[in-house]
Amino acid sequence: MKMTWKELFGEIEAGPSGVYLFYGPESYVKEEALQKMRQRLLPAGLEALNEDVMEGEGAQRITEAAQTLPMMAEKRLVVVRDFPSLLPGKAKVSESDTDRLIEYVKSPAETAVLVFYVRESIDGRTKLVQALVRHGKCVEFDYLQEGDLMRRLVREARNQGARMDENCAAFLVDRAGQALGPLLGEVRKLAAHAGTNGEILRADVERLVAPSSENTVFQMIDALMSGRGEQAFVLLHRLLESGESRVGVIAMLTRQMRILTHVKLLSDARVTLPEIAKRLSLRDFAVRNAQKQASSLPKETLIGLYRTCIEMDYAFKSGRMRDGEALDQLMFRIAGIKG
Repeated sequence: MKMTWKELFGEIEAGPSGVYLFYGPESYVKEEALQKMRQRLLPAGLEALNEDVMEGEGAQRITEAAQTLPMMAEKRLVVVRDFPSLLPGKAKVSESDTDRLIEYVKSPAETAVLVFYVRESIDGRTKLVQALVRHGKCVEFDYLQEGDLMRRLVREARNQGARMDENCAAFLVDRAGQALGPLLGEVRKLAAHAGTNGEILRADVERLVAPSSENTVFQMIDALMSGRGEQAFVLLHRLLESGESRVGVIAMLTRQMRILTHVKLLSDARVTLPEIAKRLSLRDFAVRNAQKQASSLPKETLIGLYRTCIEMDYAFKSGRMRDGEALDQLMFRIAGIKG
C-alpha cells in the first residue's frame, strides 16, 4: 500500500514491521525517516549486530539477511539501496532474483524490517514495485508542500535563536531551491549572521545565499525579456563558471519555457493558482513567479519560444550545431521577442 511520509513517522513511533519502499527527491526527510527507524528498532550498543546496509547485492543475500534472527533485539533492520529492479532505465536483475524477492515481500519475516531505499525515482511498471505496492508499504518522499516547508524553515530559524517570517522563508526557497537539507543549512548560516535574537531579512538572503541554477535561469529569461541582454550573459557565464554545462543550461531554459507556456495557457483558461500548481507539480510560489514573467506576453509568443527551445535542443543533439552555438541562438531568440 501507499502511505505518506507523515503516516510513516506515526507507524515508526508505534513500531515498524514488514517491507518498505522509500523513494523520491526529498533526501533529508527520507534519511530522517530511516534514522528514526534505526532508533526505534536497534538497541543502543547493538546496532552493528542488527543492521545490514546493502548495495549491489542479490536477492539471496538480501533474503538471508532478513531471515537472520536478531541479537538481543526484537527485529533486525535490512536496508537495500538502489536495487536495480526498482530503478528506471537501469539493467534489471534476473527473473529468478526478482521472483525470490517478490515471494519474500508477500510473506516477510516477523523478526525483520526490510527497507528498499531509492535515492530518486522508481519504475512503477516493474513486477517488484507492483508487488511492493500490493504487499509492502510504499512511501514517496516528495518535496515538502509550501506551507510545511515555510513553517519548517521558520522553526529552524527560531531553534537557532533568530527570527524569520514566512515571506522571507518563501524568498529563500525561491532563491535556493526546494530541497530541505540545503535550505536548513542556509537558515543556520543566516541565523549565525543575524546573531542572538536577530532577524533574518530578505536583504540578508540576497547577500549571503547563492542562487540555485534554476533561479539563475529564471533571472536570465527575465533579463532577456526585459532587454537586459548584457546582464543575461553575465548570469550565463556565472552558471558556466559554477560547473553547469551548456547542454544543461539549454535543458533548464527549455524546462522553464515549458512551465511559462503551460502556466500562461492555464491562466488564460482561468484555472486557479493552486490547481495549476497541482497539475504541473509545482509549488505555489513557482507558479506565481511564472505568471508574473509570462503576463506581458501572448501565448503564441511563448509557444513559439518553447518550440525554439526544442529545435535548438535537437540541433545540437543531431550534430547540426555545437552546443555553444545552439545556446547563443536560443538566448538571442528570447531576447528578440516583443510583448
